[in-house]
Amino acid sequence: MSKRKPKVRGFNTPFTGVHLPEATVPAPPPVLDRKVEEVEEVAENGEILFAAAMRGVVQLSGNAGRVEPAKREVSQIPDDEQEALWELQSLVEGKGAFEITDAEEVLVGRAPGVSEETLERLRKGEFSFRRHLDLHGLTRDESKLEVIRFITEARNGGERCVLVVTGRGKRSPAGVAVLRQALPRWLSRAPLRSHVLAFSLARQVDGGSGAFYVLLRRLGVRPFGGGHR
Repeated sequence: MSKRKPKVRGFNTPFTGVHLPEATVPAPPPVLDRKVEEVEEVAENGEILFAAAMRGVVQLSGNAGRVEPAKREVSQIPDDEQEALWELQSLVEGKGAFEITDAEEVLVGRAPGVSEETLERLRKGEFSFRRHLDLHGLTRDESKLEVIRFITEARNGGERCVLVVTGRGKRSPAGVAVLRQALPRWLSRAPLRSHVLAFSLARQVDGGSGAFYVLLRRLGVRPFGGGHR
């Protein structure tokens, strides 16, 4: 008699045949829509901030917003009225008139208090100079501005004597030495008279009748000091 093979039992599966509903996976959030919302929110906030910053600002029209280049300041020639005011101020401050001698080859001028000895030394060229101004090629008005600038800067720089070259006027209309005649007037009147002690035609070696020695006041010295040497 043959033996019966034992029956192999499988695992206990009590839920076999039971069909459960499939689990539903939730859809991912609409990332793109969220980013769009954030951008719209930032843009809206930016518009609000910009509007607040621009509150009270008036819009310009036309060329109102154009910035023009700065114009260079041009020095002006002192007019007669300005010179008259300077002269009056000089009188109030006690600055007397220059003594001027114009004869032949002698053209000199000195402020009150300047000794004859000092003037003679100036005529002989005994005061050395380091700076000079040549007015050749300039008009009368241009020359006046240059002389005022030159004398003022020279004195402020501590110079005692300078040379101003006017020329003899041989090339001027009718041969008139316009600058040679004008320079003594400029030096003996405001605003230069407060800087100048004396002036004289130069020696031939320094320009002769076409140039002037100009003796300047020392800084801090009053116009009247009992004589200048």
